[in-house]
Amino acid sequence: MLCSRFLRPPSGEKHNRLYAASERVFQWTLDFYGRSLKGVLKHRRTTMIIMAVTLIGTGYLFVKVPTGFLPNEDTGAIFGFTEAVQGISFDDMARHQQRIVEAIRKDPNIASVFSSIGASGNWVGTNSGRVFIRLKPRSERKLNADAIIQEFRKKVVGVPGIQVFLQNLPPIRIGGQLTKSVYQLTLQDPDTQELYRYVPYWRRRCGRCLDSRM
Repeated sequence: MLCSRFLRPPSGEKHNRLYAASERVFQWTLDFYGRSLKGVLKHRRTTMIIMAVTLIGTGYLFVKVPTGFLPNEDTGAIFGFTEAVQGISFDDMARHQQRIVEAIRKDPNIASVFSSIGASGNWVGTNSGRVFIRLKPRSERKLNADAIIQEFRKKVVGVPGIQVFLQNLPPIRIGGQLTKSVYQLTLQDPDTQELYRYVPYWRRRCGRCLDSRM
């Protein structure tokens, strides 16, 4: 008696248009899968060859393609830090910075350059500076941001008395600070003495990858 109240024969069931449309999509997917499976079973040797080539190609790309936490993206901007010797005067630092800016502006891929020196944020010395480079639209230049950085390094390495650290800023920044290093390791501790005790250990472990800011 309960079945007569709840169960209906397939011909007696009624559904709305959304249900009918989704059922047609599901049925088409099922039919397509059945046809493709029959085609694969008819060409087993070809299927195995394609699968083997795919696996080999995947392994090759896994080894050769550069990887990273966040892939580099051409955002049309390059940021850089400049650093001269300790104790340099403000006027000398300004002259060194100007040589860097002039070398960068000669590049045809550049739209504008903003430069500053002196104390800013965590940088309190007069021997440091910053360079913000705005690139031309991607359609107006042949090189991407990473390739342009490589070209810049060749040009600015010959400028005496100052070092330049350029980087393609990631599209997403997760903590950390803007520094001249590509990688950062941030150590935090409410106990200053304990923090100073562990910093040398991590400095040895990370080497030049660690740019400590305390």
